[in-house]
Amino acid sequence: MLELFSIIKELANSERNPAFGPDRQGDVKHSHADISKAMNYLDYKPLVNIKEGLQKAFTWYSDNLKSKIANS
Repeated sequence: MLELFSIIKELANSERNPAFGPDRQGDVKHSHADISKAMNYLDYKPLVNIKEGLQKAFTWYSDNLKSKIANS
């Protein structure tokens, strides 16, 4: 999550820092995302890396929000 936060912070040119609250029941303390099973069993091959995908999503949302605001 912190890696994703860091990438989004960079894309948004933000100075914000993550805010941490107290642990809650059911929180996952350590999670290591791994797509190797999807790659092995489903022959999944990502077309873009996470940073490129977030950049594309960020650009799309930014462009679409600007056009909706301009048309309001």
